[in-house]
Amino acid sequence: MANKNPRILYIGKNHVVKSIKVFKRLAEEFEVVGVVTIPAKMSAKARNKVLGWGSVEDIAKRNNIPVIKTRKIDDGTKDFVRSKKPDIIISNSNPLFVPDDVIKMSNIAAIGCHPSLLPRNRGKHGVMGHLKAGDDKAGCTVFHLTKEVDEGDIVRQIDVPIYWWDNTLTVTRRMNRKIPSMVVNAVKDLSSGKKSARQDHSKATYSNERVGIIKLYIFRLKNFIRRNRHEKHAS
Repeated sequence: MANKNPRILYIGKNHVVKSIKVFKRLAEEFEVVGVVTIPAKMSAKARNKVLGWGSVEDIAKRNNIPVIKTRKIDDGTKDFVRSKKPDIIISNSNPLFVPDDVIKMSNIAAIGCHPSLLPRNRGKHGVMGHLKAGDDKAGCTVFHLTKEVDEGDIVRQIDVPIYWWDNTLTVTRRMNRKIPSMVVNAVKDLSSGKKSARQDHSKATYSNERVGIIKLYIFRLKNFIRRNRHEKHAS
C-alpha cells in the first residue's frame, strides 16, 4: 500500500559527514519521528565544531525530533524505536548490527546504506574492495536489512567513476555527493510500493580487510595489468 508521508526513524553516527548530510535531507523531505545516534569521540566533536558541520543531534533538536544516544541496541533502544511506530527504519553510517526484532518494527521496510555495488564487496570495507579489484567504478547501495549482513533486496544504487589517482577517501567523497538524494528517492520508492530487486548471491564477494595506501596501489596496478592482458587476448 502506498504511503506518501512515511514515518522515518533514523539510526546513524552523530558526527560523520555522510550521516549528517543524509539526515538533513530526510528531515527536510519527510516526517522523522525519532533518531538513534552513536556518540562520537571528542576529536570528531571538536572538528565538526571548528568546521561548522554540526551533528545529527543538532539537526534533530532544531526540528524537535526525539533523540537517544547509545553504543548498542539494547532493550531501552528497542523500546524507543517501538514507541515511534516507524514506517521506514534507515540505518546509515551505523556500526551497530540492527537485530531482526528491530527490523520487524518497521511497517514498510528497514533499509541500510552500503558503500559498494552489492552483491559485490559485502562487509566492512566496500570502497576498498572496488579499489583492490581494479574496478573502473564504485558505488553505494540502499538495500533491505535482513538477518544476514548486506544480503537484502536492492532498493536503489548509484555508481561513481574510479580514476587512477583515487584512494578510499577520494572515492568516498565523490559518492557522498550523491548519497543523500539516493536515500530520499529510495524512501519514495518504498512508500509508493515499488518492488525491490533481488541480489544475485552467486556474484557476491566480500571485503573485510583494510590495507595501507601503498599496498592498495600495488593491488590496483596488478589488477590493471591483468585486465589489460585479458582484453588483449580477448581481441
